[in-house]
Amino acid sequence: MKDDSYYFERGRAYTNNKDYDRAITDYDLAIKLKPNDARYYFERSRAYSGKEDCDRAMADFTRALKLDSGDISLYFKYDDRAIVDYTRMILFKPDGAYHYFERGGVYFFKQDYDRAIADFTQAIKLKPNEAWYYLWRGAAYADKGDYDKAIADFTQAITFKPDDAGFYYFYRGCPMKKFFPPCAGE
Repeated sequence: MKDDSYYFERGRAYTNNKDYDRAITDYDLAIKLKPNDARYYFERSRAYSGKEDCDRAMADFTRALKLDSGDISLYFKYDDRAIVDYTRMILFKPDGAYHYFERGGVYFFKQDYDRAIADFTQAIKLKPNEAWYYLWRGAAYADKGDYDKAIADFTQAITFKPDDAGFYYFYRGCPMKKFFPPCAGE
């Protein structure tokens, strides 16, 4: 019998390559071997979201929340411990754009949009061609009510990933946009 983590990691690779059916198959196998691991449900929810199967995506996301393992990378925890951890990582590696992005995500979900925008902006300065950073900063601007800046960031994200333009357009209207951008039309 294979280890569940093999299926999980391969599923993540398939998800990143937008091969959602294979990803779901691997997540199914990982879940069969380890049914109480929240990460597996969360990642499978992303694959379902990629397929625009919003009902299954939401069901898996809900299940992941119920099983939450305490892993802050699962879905940007709201608590201050994550901010402290990311701040330490930034002090250790101040040129690490991803750490600013992750901390910005925590601020975003705490609805501290000014700090989120500051961190996303720093991530963009360090890695200016990363569409995700513009996407999340745009979301922070939108939630703050600064729609002109939000649209500018969404548009910039689209220029970096024109093949995924639908993802970014959908993102603007999705009630669960923080978790399931492709499900915006639902």
